[in-house]
Amino acid sequence: MEATAGETVDLKNRKVCIAYPSPDLVHTEFMNDVIQLVTNSGQYVKLGMTTSCSSRIAVNRNELVKNARLIGATDILFIDSDTKFPIQGMMQLLMHNKDIACATTCKRKGNDRTAIGVAMDYKSVKSDQQLVQMKEIGMPFMLVKMSVFDKIDKMGLAPDGSYFADVPRWMLRQLGWKIDGDETLVAEDHYFCYLAQKAGFEIWADMELSMHIGHLGLDCFYIKNPQQVTREAQVDEAL
Repeated sequence: MEATAGETVDLKNRKVCIAYPSPDLVHTEFMNDVIQLVTNSGQYVKLGMTTSCSSRIAVNRNELVKNARLIGATDILFIDSDTKFPIQGMMQLLMHNKDIACATTCKRKGNDRTAIGVAMDYKSVKSDQQLVQMKEIGMPFMLVKMSVFDKIDKMGLAPDGSYFADVPRWMLRQLGWKIDGDETLVAEDHYFCYLAQKAGFEIWADMELSMHIGHLGLDCFYIKNPQQVTREAQVDEAL
């Protein structure tokens, strides 16, 4: 349940593992934000940190979940290493007190600043709405309670611990999954979204925070206006 005005979220027994997958090198701006996040948030909540480096993003994310369990984390904060974010962003997500709370960013293709993600019911989304339930979304900045993975395990949805995988779309449809899109593969982050929803969880995106999540490349790309966050987006599997 989301914390309402005046309600306090108890962080006393929470331990957040800051987890970032990386192919190799990371952006200086990203690491500077990580340092600032740890410095400013460590006084409010227990923190840990882990990384996994390889060219296979799904393998990295699964390894990060294992590492978070090893340090006894209650939550894992996935931050992509090509992301620039506000130092208060993690605390903002924690205050929503959701099983899965996140912020997205935009594509970085030419002048396309479409938000990466598809709302559950985009037609009902209001421009001033802070939290929007998502059907699928990228994971540049996503906070997940570890109990989500525990329930997925209990239900036998990921028997080999593969919470993230690049899966052929036709295969999931043969299993009875209602999967949108025409791309050959379901990307690892969107596969997790479907898996979590099959386990009964909702995914909530903070639209205000998403406006401040930058997508680093040779430049830093931001969503240009709030309408781009709430419009129906075509999922870009490459990002």
